[in-house]
Amino acid sequence: MYSNRRRDYSDKIFNSIGKGLYHKLFGRKIKIRSSKQEEDFEGIDRKILYLDGTNRHITVSDRFRPAITKYGSSSLKLCELDDFTIRSRNPVNKSLEIENMKADYFLYAVVNEEEDGFCRWHLINIKDFIIKFKEGLIKPARENQNNDGNSFYIFELEDLRKFDLVENEEFYGGMR
Repeated sequence: MYSNRRRDYSDKIFNSIGKGLYHKLFGRKIKIRSSKQEEDFEGIDRKILYLDGTNRHITVSDRFRPAITKYGSSSLKLCELDDFTIRSRNPVNKSLEIENMKADYFLYAVVNEEEDGFCRWHLINIKDFIIKFKEGLIKPARENQNNDGNSFYIFELEDLRKFDLVENEEFYGGMR
C-alpha cells in the first residue's frame, strides 16, 4: 500500500539522518515525539518538546523525498528543483492534504542518492501558507497525478519566499 511504503521510507530516513536535521533546526535541548495516529488526521508527523522549562512545543509535518523519483516512464532529479509537492487529492477521500494539516511547520527534505544526508531542505510556515493558499495569493504551478491515483500540487518555492513563508533552508551543490 502506498501510505505504508511512504511511512516506512520516512521512518527509515528520520531514524538515520532526519533526527540530526531536527536538532539543527530546533536545537539540542528538545525531545522529538513521532506520531503515527495524528499524522493521518492532522498532518502531524513530529511533536517537538523544548526541554528548557518553558513547556513550549511545536508540531511538524515532514516529507522526506528520494533524490531521484520515477514519474511515469521518466525520472525526476528532485535535488535540482526549487519546488515542493503536497498531495491535492487521493483516490479514497478526495480531500486536500493542506485542508487537514494542523502542523505548525512543513519540513520538505530531499535525501541525497547515498541516503547519508540531504541535498536540499526547506522549513515552511505551513499555517501562514494555508492562509495565503486559501486567499488565492499562492497558487500551485501545476498539478500531477501518480500511477496510484494520488494527485499532488507542485509549488515553486520562490512564490513562498515572496511572503517570507520559508523559515529556513539549505541547498548543497550550489543550487542557489
